[in-house]
Amino acid sequence: MHSASVCREQKTACLHAVKSLFRRIAVLSDNLGDPEPGKIVWGWGLEACQTFLDLCSARHPVALVILGHFTVLMSYNQEHWCLRDWPSGLLSYIKGLLGDEWEDAMKWPGGLVFGIETLAPIGLPRLLAPA
Repeated sequence: MHSASVCREQKTACLHAVKSLFRRIAVLSDNLGDPEPGKIVWGWGLEACQTFLDLCSARHPVALVILGHFTVLMSYNQEHWCLRDWPSGLLSYIKGLLGDEWEDAMKWPGGLVFGIETLAPIGLPRLLAPA
């Protein structure tokens, strides 16, 4: 029973992290001239629960995939020289940890962070809209 409750807690933590992340990506993609993207970008980390952070620290692959997608959000906050290389550096590190097995899951953030594609305004999908 304890194991099932831990799995449920981990699943809930990952779902919360990914929903919050994609809400923030949608907000910034729809408001490209936002004068303070840092609040939206770095606020995601403040919303992440400890269980999700523990999964990232333990290198849980699903948590790392979500963290890899965070690099897309980080890419919106590059007006400071000291932050410009963080998205690509973090994504490269995560891709190295995950290996080829997770390559498909990392294509979208890789395409955006490494400049292969651009992010058009995407709107807030109904699935991710706050309840």
